[in-house]
Amino acid sequence: MLLASVPRVKERWRERVTSVTIEFSLAGSGCPFADRCPYATEACRTIRPKRIEAEKNHYVACHL
Repeated sequence: MLLASVPRVKERWRERVTSVTIEFSLAGSGCPFADRCPYATEACRTIRPKRIEAEKNHYVACHL
């Protein structure tokens, strides 16, 4: 969903993207993607999710 929200310059550009690192801004509260996420809850809009390592070198920051 995150990559789908990026404006498409060229379709072949998406094929070359292999990993994305997102640094959360310290400003504001809640998840920065809450407005674009179909699964967002009230907690997503008010509490910033903690970043956890889901697998080796694979991090997520999501209440779900």
